[in-house]
Amino acid sequence: MAGYRLHDLTRPMTRETIIALAGKLADGDERYAVIEKDPLRSWETENGAIFHLHMQDHFGTHVDAPIHTVRDAPGIDGVDFTHFFGEALVVDASAHTLKALGPEHFEEIAADVREGDIVLIHSLDEPATIDAYIEEQTWVSPEGAQWLVDRGVKSVGCETWGIEHVYDGYLVKNYYDADTPQPTWPTHQILLSNDVYIIEGLTGLAALKGRRVMFSALPLPIPGGSGCPVRAVAWETV
Repeated sequence: MAGYRLHDLTRPMTRETIIALAGKLADGDERYAVIEKDPLRSWETENGAIFHLHMQDHFGTHVDAPIHTVRDAPGIDGVDFTHFFGEALVVDASAHTLKALGPEHFEEIAADVREGDIVLIHSLDEPATIDAYIEEQTWVSPEGAQWLVDRGVKSVGCETWGIEHVYDGYLVKNYYDADTPQPTWPTHQILLSNDVYIIEGLTGLAALKGRRVMFSALPLPIPGGSGCPVRAVAWETV
């Protein structure tokens, strides 16, 4: 009888995780780096425990909803959650680390992609210092995003905190500034406006590179949420 080998692709939900992903950006802004866990009931006074959690909805390993970068688009409760479940192709971009992945790169590393696939990008982003991390990452260019849309994939995942260059978007192009003209976060907009959803902050893809696996990263249906942390897993038949 066949069994399954399960691979956990999820980072711990800790302050250390978000700082490892976002570096000095998160270290300098506690709103990004903290989970607050306030007891509503506690074993100190009652027979049980219930906590109230407060955290950003893009903490650690998470998915993005279209409203994250597309005005008036659906929140995480309005997406087709089947896009976060199915067959995935794990592509190896480690030979192109610290580059923008465009059509020419995907033609090389994702030539076997099929319509309806989830594409998971292993990129070997391991800069030497926390300060360098947010500036040095592999990302997907707008042209690369359009390549994925044209191939009919339903989601794309990465090991970095952002599918596009976080430092450039936050601190060079000022995409979150209300005065910055559209399009902002263009890779996100191309993917999300075409219902190609995004999973960010994955880990452990090196062990699966070049393989096809089953994959799941299901979000909670938070009303109007711009994203949601997930437990991302892959599995293979053995």
